[in-house]
Amino acid sequence: MMASIVPLLALAIAWLLWDKPLPDTVATHWSGTEPDGFSTTTTFLAIVGALCVVFAATAVGVTARTIATGRDCDSALWLPTAAVLSWTFASAAILSVSLTIAAGSAEEARLSWWIIVPLLSLAWGAGTYWVAPKGPAALITDSPKPENPIAASESAVWIAHVRNALAGWLAAATAGAALLMALIGEWWLAPFFVLLTIFGGMFASVTVQVDGRGLSLRSWGIRWRTISLDSITHAGVIDVRPAEWGGWGYRLGVRGTAVVVRAGEAIALERKDARPFVVTVDGAATGAALLNDLGALATD
Repeated sequence: MMASIVPLLALAIAWLLWDKPLPDTVATHWSGTEPDGFSTTTTFLAIVGALCVVFAATAVGVTARTIATGRDCDSALWLPTAAVLSWTFASAAILSVSLTIAAGSAEEARLSWWIIVPLLSLAWGAGTYWVAPKGPAALITDSPKPENPIAASESAVWIAHVRNALAGWLAAATAGAALLMALIGEWWLAPFFVLLTIFGGMFASVTVQVDGRGLSLRSWGIRWRTISLDSITHAGVIDVRPAEWGGWGYRLGVRGTAVVVRAGEAIALERKDARPFVVTVDGAATGAALLNDLGALATD
């Protein structure tokens, strides 16, 4: 938790120590050691400060929830992420203003070896991960069996869809933001919002399919993830809380890999040579039962 608060405190202390008034403009983007991007100082500091507050609040919230519930809320994912982002943004802001003040103008500021400071966020995050509590892997509480097992000569396919309306609205919003950035001339930001639209929209609607090949996921009509049947030891059903997996979307955590589209029931796969794979979907028990049946047939 403190790993996300310390950078925020450093930013606040730096603001108190800077000579006033601050320059109207600061260098915020660099090409090598020379600045090639500038921002209004007040706006820049307000945005960075707000982001650092969000990162610190996230760390506090995860820690408080872990203490209150007695459950690890994926602290090993949330806390290092918040720490890395907090350090990166806070150190970048401190450097931008300090170097501008030292040079006398934003145009004359030089980054030099100070670039090392924001990069230390990786070490800061690694240290946070080292001390963060780490929960167990996904525990399968129910391994369903099919009511009517299929014969060796038969084939079966199970398809289900899981949707998240909020993800769809967010994808539409980021698409609008990409268009807006292009219209106002901020072309360098437009690709960022386009990528958010593509990857965010992937989780507005996900199709889960179980067949003789294993379990596969599709978005935008494109198959983008397949867990082969021969790599699955058994399938089960678990209850997923997004906060415990690091949020929504494609999650890589200490419990395993998860595709979290919404809270609730999910298919959980125990794999031979990899950590568990989880995907939230309606009718998870039916899909898991078919996987277990297909797996049993494949080994006979």
